[in-house]
Amino acid sequence: DGLFDLFSEPVLLLRDGRIAACSAGARAMGLAVGADAPTLPDIPSGGASLELTLAGRPRTVTARPLEDGMLLLVQPEQTEQLSAQTLLAVSHALQTPLEELFSAGETLVPVLEELEDSRLQHSTAVCQRALYRLLRLCGHLRDFGGGLSGELALRREKTELCSYFGDLCEQLESLCTELGVSLREKLPARQFYGWIDRKRLGSAICELLSNALKYTPCGGSILLELTRHEQNAVITIADSGEGMDGETLAEAFSKFGRFAPLDDGRRGAGFGLPLVRQIIQLHGGTLLLERREPGGLAATVSLPTGPLSMDLTLSTPAPERSGGLSPLLVELSDVLPSSLYQPEDIE
Repeated sequence: DGLFDLFSEPVLLLRDGRIAACSAGARAMGLAVGADAPTLPDIPSGGASLELTLAGRPRTVTARPLEDGMLLLVQPEQTEQLSAQTLLAVSHALQTPLEELFSAGETLVPVLEELEDSRLQHSTAVCQRALYRLLRLCGHLRDFGGGLSGELALRREKTELCSYFGDLCEQLESLCTELGVSLREKLPARQFYGWIDRKRLGSAICELLSNALKYTPCGGSILLELTRHEQNAVITIADSGEGMDGETLAEAFSKFGRFAPLDDGRRGAGFGLPLVRQIIQLHGGTLLLERREPGGLAATVSLPTGPLSMDLTLSTPAPERSGGLSPLLVELSDVLPSSLYQPEDIE
């Protein structure tokens, strides 16, 4: 028990169906040595994150098998949740200064270009990319807040999916090449149709691709495959990167999930995958993440292609807030190099 008290979070050691040892934090929750252990599913050797009821309250725990028992680390409770209105208010507050920055840039950038100073041009590109990243985050805040409040609407159109994903891959291929990663596509020979919101589904696919690019080294590859399974379109994005461990996969769709330490440049705000899941669910589909052997991660999206249900409302989408900027440069701004944001290249 004294050793476990060194942990900041509550810790339990389970043996033979009982709590064999626990930390001071666990005792403060009302748990005690000798009490019955919570019922657990089969836990893989690498551990897993799961939801359990402990001392009458639902808690998220990390379970790690040991040779002589099971170690449970109880994650701290989130004492404050951001409301939908808070996220929408922050997004709205960010929008005005962003518009002012872009407006000022329209005046300043041509002057800087005339100076023909390589250092100024590099700094201008860095600033441009930073603005695109802020615009992306602002959109995530708005859409995530809209999803929480039930205001995230779709405008679905009958779309030939082979052409849709083929065109998307063609636009993305050159951007992936800039990172030294090859993007391949595998599409069916026969056309088939689905009812989709082209803009929002494209944003979701770009978010999945952005995550794949973050963890795929130079020289790696990403495959985007489209198949038809009964009345569903199945889109798989599989990379040759480092993948995720079991614990990270278990947390992947939690709000503000942790995928990397705070000082890791690949870490985002945590809206991406939960927002992707919201968009896919609004389409009536599902999203699955799974590890691939010997390495890499696969994200599989399954979307129904059948006729629209009678109770589906076709809604006008939210106004375009990218100011006419390239949506792909906005969506992938977290991973693309600043050299792609030279003003003359993105006008």
